[in-house]
Amino acid sequence: MDLDTFLTEQAERGGNGVIPRISVKEGKIEVGGGIALSEHGTHAMTNAEERGYLFLSGEAEGALLEAEYEGKVIPLEIGKCEAEYDFSLQAENILCRITLPLEGTIQGGEGTLLSPEKRKELEQIFGERIKREVLHTIKIAEHAKTDLFGILPRMAQQEPSLSADVSDEALWRSLQFEVVPDLKLKDMGRKR
Repeated sequence: MDLDTFLTEQAERGGNGVIPRISVKEGKIEVGGGIALSEHGTHAMTNAEERGYLFLSGEAEGALLEAEYEGKVIPLEIGKCEAEYDFSLQAENILCRITLPLEGTIQGGEGTLLSPEKRKELEQIFGERIKREVLHTIKIAEHAKTDLFGILPRMAQQEPSLSADVSDEALWRSLQFEVVPDLKLKDMGRKR
């Protein structure tokens, strides 16, 4: 993202934001990890946590993940990523359900040999991995006691009645998160 977009998003989020770490290795630019900024300080993010942030933002196209399956390490590249937020009042808390419609391609030729059953298993394995990464990333914001990732502005736009006359701090404490990855593997350019 360019500096103007970052500063605009940071202002909309009350001074919170994420700066990705950019490095050059063997003449190639690599993005991985980063720093989450808040009024409470800075919070270092690992590659997986930064990837979790990209899933939360619906901007994880090109992300690479690996999972072990039948004794092999299987690489997956995310080709399409969206993030859909739904907010609802649940007793004294607000449930934030984040649905992640995703498409991915198994790399290294492994995807062309998969039966429908194995494809489904891999979708579940990678879906669980993505869910864990996103929930772990949200824990950074919970530990910081502030919305680092722009979730409250989404809620204010979608469900203004939930945030009326309530401080951001109180809203943030009342949020409970549910992450639902919906991964579909693609094979040779076709979705199955």
